[in-house]
Amino acid sequence: MELNIPVKKNTVYRTIVKGEGYEGEGVAKIDSYPVFIPDVILNEVIDVLIVKVQKNFGYGKAINIIEESDERVFPICQAFKDCGGCSLMFMSYEHQLGFKRRQVENSLWKTGKFHDVQVLPTIGMNNPFRYRNKIQVPIGKTIGFFSKRTHTIVEVKNCFIQPDEGNIIIDIFKQWINEYDIECYDENTHKGCIRHIVIRKGFNTGEIMVVVVSKSNYILYKDELLQMILNKLPNIKSIYLNINTDRTNVILGEKNILLYGKRTIKEKLFDFYFNISPETFFQINTIQAEVLYKKVLEYADLSKEDVVFDAYCGIGSISLFLAKESKFVYGIEIVEKSVKDASLNAKENNIDNVEFIRGSCGEKINELIDKGISCDCLVLDPPRKGCEDGVIESINRNKPRKIIYVSCNPATLARDLRLICDFGYKIDKVQPVDMFPMTYHVETVSLLTLNMKEN
Repeated sequence: MELNIPVKKNTVYRTIVKGEGYEGEGVAKIDSYPVFIPDVILNEVIDVLIVKVQKNFGYGKAINIIEESDERVFPICQAFKDCGGCSLMFMSYEHQLGFKRRQVENSLWKTGKFHDVQVLPTIGMNNPFRYRNKIQVPIGKTIGFFSKRTHTIVEVKNCFIQPDEGNIIIDIFKQWINEYDIECYDENTHKGCIRHIVIRKGFNTGEIMVVVVSKSNYILYKDELLQMILNKLPNIKSIYLNINTDRTNVILGEKNILLYGKRTIKEKLFDFYFNISPETFFQINTIQAEVLYKKVLEYADLSKEDVVFDAYCGIGSISLFLAKESKFVYGIEIVEKSVKDASLNAKENNIDNVEFIRGSCGEKINELIDKGISCDCLVLDPPRKGCEDGVIESINRNKPRKIIYVSCNPATLARDLRLICDFGYKIDKVQPVDMFPMTYHVETVSLLTLNMKEN
C-alpha cells in the first residue's frame, strides 16, 4: 500500500515555522505533515528543501529565509555551521531561555500529562559565554570538536563556551603534535596514540587539570609536552595520562597516571571547597551551579530536625549544603571514586553530620528505611536516564514530606514526576536553570510535597 505523503525528497516548499523540536530545530507542517528543520526560528517564513522522508515526518534544510525572526542573531563562532556544540547560537539569548522553558512545559504536558503545572521562567546568565569548567577535545587528523551527529572532527580555533585557557591548551597540543610528529588516534582503524584532551578548571580557584587520553601507557616527547604546557600556563595544578585501550566512544579509560602536580584540583562553591579528579562528576557550569544549589536549598527549607537522603550525590556537592541546614544527610552514589571524594570533601569542609554510602540508590535507600531511618526530604539528581525503579518504589515506602528533583532531561523528569505524583504528591514549583547556554540542554529543579489529606 502506497503511503500518502504530501512532500517529495529533493523538492523545495515555502512554509512557516510553527513548532519547535526537542533539540531546538523548527517544525513546519506541509499539508499536516511535520518537517523538522535545523537553524530556523518560530514564525519564520522559509523555503525548505526536503532531505529525508519518513512515514510520519520528514527532515528539511532551510535554503532561504523569506521573513526573518527578530530573535535571529549572527553566530559569533566561525565553526557554528559544522561543529555540533552550540546548536542554538543563531538565536538571541532571551529566545534560548524561552525555548528551554517551553521544552520543560511540553514534556510535562505530553509525557507527564500535567496540564495545570506552571513552569517558571528559565534563570539565565549575565554572560552566557566562557562558562564550561570541563572540556573534552577529540584528537584525530585535526583537533577540535565533533561535527553534528558524526565523529568527524571540526577544527575550532576559538571556542566561545570554554575558558581562554582551554583554547590555549588546544593550541599547545597542536604545536606539540606538529613539532614532534606525534601519532594521533584513528577510531576507524584503532591505530595511533593520542585520543583526547580533557581540561578541567576551578572557576573560583583558578586551578586547572589537563588529562591526556592515550591508547598507550607511554607517549613520546612527554616531557616536552609538559614543559610547553607549564611555560604557557603556570597555574596548571595537575596533569594526568589516562590510558584507554578499548575500541569505544567512552572517553576515559580506567587507569590514570599522574604526570605532574596534585591528584585533584579544587573548586569553591559558596564557602565549600571540592576536590575534583579526572573522572569526577561536577556541574559543568560553576556560576549556574551556585544558582541551582541556592534553589535546591530554598525549596528544601530545612530545619535542624530534618533528615535528608541525597540520591545520586556524586562528590557530595549538594549534600554538604544540605548538611549545613539539617540534622543529618545520607548521600548515596554508585561510583566508588565519587564516594571517596565526597567523604574527603566533607572532612576538609568540617562537615560531620553527613554519611556517604556506595551502592545502587534504590537498594541503599530501602536499606536505610529497613534500619528505621526515616527521610524528611529526598533530593534526587539522577543521570539523563532518570531514576531507577527502586528509587521510585522507595518513595512509596517512606513517603518523605518533600522531594526535590534536579534533572538534566525534561522527558525523564516528566516520566518520573508522573510516577511520584501517583503516590500522592503534588508539584509545587518547576524552575528551569540554564546550565548550558548556546545548547538545547536545560537543568530543572522541581519541588514536590506530599498531599497529607490523601496520606
